[in-house]
Amino acid sequence: MTEQAVERVDAHPEKRFFVDMLTRDIELAPAIIDLVDNSIDGAKRLRPQDSDDRYKDLWVKLHLGAETFEILDSCGGFDREHAATYAFKFGRHPDQPATAGEVGQFGVGMKRAIFKIGRKFKVACMNDDDRWQVEVDVDEWLEDPQDWTFPLESANGEAPEVPGTLVRCSRVLPSASSRLSQPAFVSRVLSEISMRHALALQQGLAIEVNDRPLVPRPPALLASDSLEPISYSENLTDSTGAEVEMQLYAGLSSGEEGDEEIDTDDPALFTGADAAGWYVFCNGRALLFANRGRLTGWGEEVPRFHPQFRRFRGFVYLTGDSAAMPWNTAKTTVDEDSEIWAQTRRHLVDALRKSVTVMNRAKREVQQMPPEDRPLVSAIERSRPAALERLTERRAYKLPDPAPQVASDARRIAYSISADTFARASAALQTDRPSEIGQRTFGYWMRREVDPDFDD
Repeated sequence: MTEQAVERVDAHPEKRFFVDMLTRDIELAPAIIDLVDNSIDGAKRLRPQDSDDRYKDLWVKLHLGAETFEILDSCGGFDREHAATYAFKFGRHPDQPATAGEVGQFGVGMKRAIFKIGRKFKVACMNDDDRWQVEVDVDEWLEDPQDWTFPLESANGEAPEVPGTLVRCSRVLPSASSRLSQPAFVSRVLSEISMRHALALQQGLAIEVNDRPLVPRPPALLASDSLEPISYSENLTDSTGAEVEMQLYAGLSSGEEGDEEIDTDDPALFTGADAAGWYVFCNGRALLFANRGRLTGWGEEVPRFHPQFRRFRGFVYLTGDSAAMPWNTAKTTVDEDSEIWAQTRRHLVDALRKSVTVMNRAKREVQQMPPEDRPLVSAIERSRPAALERLTERRAYKLPDPAPQVASDARRIAYSISADTFARASAALQTDRPSEIGQRTFGYWMRREVDPDFDD
């Protein structure tokens, strides 16, 4: 029997459709942060040894404007061969060399950000005294459906003066132009970079957005001789054998003076809402920020987030193969099907349960015990913020012993008064502690109306 010839069909992507789909599922701010990710990956290649000042003297500068977007860094750049072979491919080539702890994984971040912002772009780089550039008019490139290449040539004077990379987008799309010129959007980008690359900032990387420097805010948890938070590390492995190191910290944050006395059941008095929750970092980039939802166990394995838990802070750092990291392609949330995330979440839930128990105990002490018999509340008030790396390794809290239980027929009395009345009583009694004001005013009434010899 004669073998029938197999006809081949054309499955090449249509350029305009490809570009449209590539950019449709990402917002402008995360697209910009993808470019910052690339700069930081360059810094990791340049400074492979981890240390407290790993990125000292390195910088990343962003300019956001209605007509031009630009990011320039001094983070080492990459050579002409890497540009010709890997950097501009749509997707990560299986042979592409990897950098330990890198953020880039899917091979779409730079191209997607460029197409999201404008219709003309230039990427220029200096590396080992070799200066090259790729400059493209996107509209012209889209006209030829068969040509998927970009021109690579020696750079002109606009290439970086130090080893690093320049990415410039012009002929900015109207949708991007209106946002890049808004001060509120610029502030959002600044805030998100501060959040998502807090670790790089702490290690000395200088980042500016429209000449506004980002300030590192190192995370810390309360600690003292009588109160220590959870702090430990563990290696996680998925079914492919990929390993990820997990470092987990969970504890309480600093609060306002007298914070434990506040009626934590009253949402109107709820402070610290924006900062409370879980922070999850993958290879130094924040994936979750102050998460207080189902994703990290709230409302399922533990109670829903509530004002009384406003002091809680949890930090998880995952380090390893970027392919094993539990992130989506935009790196804006968790891939819940990830094996590494399933393992990580079990640790989060365990630490969260222990933390909720501690916070519930503090609440009971305030509600049921006089100020002198509140060992946990006193320990919290005496504790001071401690840098995560200085915490003692432990999988459960170190806590003061509870106050001895004394049989009593005491009854608790509670009543509400207006804020103005409270302020007047507070001034007269020279204390702002609600429990003390309540005890002293009740004692005054007992002596006046019931028993002149009453002693509270």
